[in-house]
Amino acid sequence: MRVFYAVLILFGLNMTCYANQEYKIEKVLHNGDYIINGLHWKPQSNCAVLRKGDKIKFFNNKANGKCVSTTVMLDNSKSTCNLWCEDPRSDG
Repeated sequence: MRVFYAVLILFGLNMTCYANQEYKIEKVLHNGDYIINGLHWKPQSNCAVLRKGDKIKFFNNKANGKCVSTTVMLDNSKSTCNLWCEDPRSDG
């Protein structure tokens, strides 16, 4: 019975790690910035791999724009990109 509970707990922890919601890149602006989840994001480094319609996941669940910076992962290639918020609703 203890083994069952251990497996159940490990499975639950594993599932929470992969439960991050996916978002689509709505728009790539002419200056290389992105609109994701209705918010303006500016790349901190070269993120040329990101294209309109790509599915991404936010590390640290920062998709709401309440952040200074975050990292996103492109779902199909596992490439990452560092972004920071450019939205007036951001509370820093």
